Amino acid sequence: MPISTPMIQYSLKDRGRKHTGQARNFNTKLICDAINSPACQEMVSSRGMVGYYGHFPRVRFGMMPSEGGMDGGKYVPVDPAFVTTHLSATPEGIIRHQAEFLDTAAGIIAAKAWNGRVGGFSSAIDEKKPAFYGFDYVMQPNYLGNSFRGVVLDDVMGGNLGELTYDDIYAAEQDEQKQAMVMLLDSLDRERNVSSETIERLQQENEQLLSMLAKKGIDPSMVLDASYIAPIMVSGGTLDSIQRDMESFKNMDSLPGFVSPVKEVKEEAGSVVSRMLNRFAR
Repeated sequence: MPISTPMIQYSLKDRGRKHTGQARNFNTKLICDAINSPACQEMVSSRGMVGYYGHFPRVRFGMMPSEGGMDGGKYVPVDPAFVTTHLSATPEGIIRHQAEFLDTAAGIIAAKAWNGRVGGFSSAIDEKKPAFYGFDYVMQPNYLGNSFRGVVLDDVMGGNLGELTYDDIYAAEQDEQKQAMVMLLDSLDRERNVSSETIERLQQENEQLLSMLAKKGIDPSMVLDASYIAPIMVSGGTLDSIQRDMESFKNMDSLPGFVSPVKEVKEEAGSVVSRMLNRFAR
């Protein structure tokens, strides 16, 4: 997700520095008119006003280096770091702008520097025309307000467009975190209430089912269940009935007896031979 800066506001008449940087004596009206001109605003609305990490690409290839240029007979590509998404100026020299960092090597470096509150934006202006070409991200912006120090949080200030201090920004961040924490706790509390209601409802349904089983004389402990079949209810009196039948069978007065089979008596071989001899010897 692209990283965008909040609205930044600074004054061309106040660099915010006393001992460092370069003094400027701009024709405030001409520069502001150039910023608000249809040509400049069209560059912004079409996402054509890109900026670079440092001024070096413009120094090497001009105020609008585009995708790159020739250096020593070789083509050198240039990656933009961000695109200006809003730009406006007042006749008093107050400039407001907003940037969206790009997913390029230069853009990632510039975004990390911004998140670390290091460096800021530096404008590219041709005073002779005059013409405004946008901003670049540098480590030492000439206008201190043209950095995180000039961030304007309209929603926090209730429409006040004045410059915020670092302490104001930090306090706003802390308040936003507190509000997020309150929302998270409220969400957890709602989930807890829903869980409690569900548990209470299930307990009531369980009590109703136990009551129904008791009315039918079914022991709840004899209810079998499996994941692939419907619940099966087994009567607890079946075992007692089987045991009674077994005792009755054992105590019967007359039970069928076992009769051994009668063995056939075979005559000895000697007696048969004697009778045969006696018959035919006469």
